[in-house]
Amino acid sequence: MKIVDGPALVENIYVHEGSLGHEMLAIFDVTFPPEAFAGQTRIAFREDNGAECFAEWFALEEQDGPGQPQLYPTGLKAHLQSKR
Repeated sequence: MKIVDGPALVENIYVHEGSLGHEMLAIFDVTFPPEAFAGQTRIAFREDNGAECFAEWFALEEQDGPGQPQLYPTGLKAHLQSKR
């Protein structure tokens, strides 16, 4: 992985399970070697608490619409679009 730009700072205020949350994110643009995720459409990983999760690739245009995956925090899609 190579950091190519950043950080962009984003403030996120949200409600999760009825509680107000607040976080500051530092978002870096990075590149990976072409072979890093070759042939993978889904990447399995575990959270710190051991919960199994996965990441999946989606085109930016397929985000945030009705019935589509949602990007968080609000504003991330606009940030990514400005980098194109």
